Amino acid sequence: VALPDVGVMRKDALIAELSDFRRKIADLEKLVTTDFLTGLLNKDGFEKGVDRLLSQAVRSEVNRSKEGPPALRKEMPHYVLLDLGNFKQVNDTFGHDTGDRVLKIFGMILREQLRGGDISARIYGDKFAMVLNAEPEEVAKVIGRVQQRIAENEEFNGILVSDKGEVSIAVRAGVAAYAPGMTHEDLLRKANEELAIAKMGRDGA
Repeated sequence: VALPDVGVMRKDALIAELSDFRRKIADLEKLVTTDFLTGLLNKDGFEKGVDRLLSQAVRSEVNRSKEGPPALRKEMPHYVLLDLGNFKQVNDTFGHDTGDRVLKIFGMILREQLRGGDISARIYGDKFAMVLNAEPEEVAKVIGRVQQRIAENEEFNGILVSDKGEVSIAVRAGVAAYAPGMTHEDLLRKANEELAIAKMGRDGA
């Protein structure tokens, strides 16, 4: 009877242990970069994702410059900041459990709009963010769909009406389109400026 090759068995065991270790590291990284309430990225995870997407955009620009005269580029990263108008009133009127439910539903609605390569996050409180690699017209459509889904979601609107009162939520958005040379800080500053303008609008759009 042939005896098992101890060296091969040990090697297989080490490979299995290494694979298990890598899975645990991946799970831990996901845990520390995910917002536990909504399942979206948290602020740290989002910042890492934005840096990765900007690095990809820079590499794409370099490759285009090597290929010859730049072609008109339609799709580009768009940094979108969103907040929920009157959210504080939700907590004050219905309590924090209802507020948490509102945030969960909003997070679900944002996830529905993502395509491959897009990312979304809950930054803090009722502040959310997305990076969409799309044409400007498509970005506007995505924001419009988010606002429409909020308006039509029966559960979302149902929990905002009770004998305690009624609160209307407005989704407000500020958008910054990436241009060569822009940093994460540049995009955040521009999106914040646009969000401030949106807050002054009647419908918050």
